[in-house]
Amino acid sequence: MNEQHVVFGTGPLGRSVAEELVRQGKAVRVVSRSGRIKEAPQGAELVAADLYDPAAVRELAQGAAVAYQCAQPHYWE
Repeated sequence: MNEQHVVFGTGPLGRSVAEELVRQGKAVRVVSRSGRIKEAPQGAELVAADLYDPAAVRELAQGAAVAYQCAQPHYWE
């Protein structure tokens, strides 16, 4: 069974991590506010969620082998 990897954030770091995980054949879920990603890695699951909502983050990460925090908060936060 393929381990689930969850990438929170779709900026340059999140995209790079997701692309590498897909290249390695991992099951990848990419989470962003909009559920979209520019140049999404083929085969990655895209999900929309508010990362400021702890319950949503827990639900999306549940059962994952690894969660990658690649989201950047607003500069004033």
